[in-house]
Amino acid sequence: MKLCFQNDNICVYSLKDWVKLRKEYRIIGEYLGSSQATPTLPIKLLPEEAIFLINKNVAKLIQYPKLLVEPTDDCFKEYNKLQVDLQQAEQKIYKEYRKKELKPYIDKIVIAKQRKLNDSVSTSSVLNEELNRMKVTQENIIWPTLTEPLDCVKGESIEVPKSILMKRTTPTKILVFTDLWEKGYYVTCGKKFGGDFLVYAGDPIAFHAIHIIRCIEDPLKPLHTSELVAFGRLGTSVKKKSVLATKTNETVNYITINWLDL
Repeated sequence: MKLCFQNDNICVYSLKDWVKLRKEYRIIGEYLGSSQATPTLPIKLLPEEAIFLINKNVAKLIQYPKLLVEPTDDCFKEYNKLQVDLQQAEQKIYKEYRKKELKPYIDKIVIAKQRKLNDSVSTSSVLNEELNRMKVTQENIIWPTLTEPLDCVKGESIEVPKSILMKRTTPTKILVFTDLWEKGYYVTCGKKFGGDFLVYAGDPIAFHAIHIIRCIEDPLKPLHTSELVAFGRLGTSVKKKSVLATKTNETVNYITINWLDL
């Protein structure tokens, strides 16, 4: 499968590839797309996830040269036309849906309107007023889910060397991610909890994380007591085990920090 490397992001656009990554390889990634409150493709992978897949000969890293070129005026015009067309199409769909939704209640709405205005109003005018209450704008438009790169970047691609990704991670993080994956866990980004990785016993859609992993690059470098205390308390506050991971001769060592209130 192809991992698209653009703007320092490693993206997966294909729905088929996304399903395969999640089901067969326990690779979750992070949603980049969004349609209102619903996350959508593409997904962004961690450097460790991408390197793991490349090492397993499951994927290759590619780049689309056309995306490196400054967009032309014609591209912006095409984009603006697409947005206008989408807004008009969604406005039409919304009105049809809203019309069906109002049909059982429109008579009651008309009567209530007449009482409020103390005047007669037609059903069609009330219906049109209700249908025009909501406008599809740039802020609330629902963009389609991208299941592959846009047409303008299809075709020509170049393969990117794995060394590019190595600059965005460390050998310790790569080894720790691989070790946790081989133990059967699901592993995701742990930055929001102050770590490098979050570890799950099953798919995160059904399980909560059980460990916060922080990778220590130099196991001989002393850690300040305040760092250990803060990391241990953080794990306890979010009901997860705080774990330090180090690498020694290609072997991963784990140390769990437990916080006890005495």
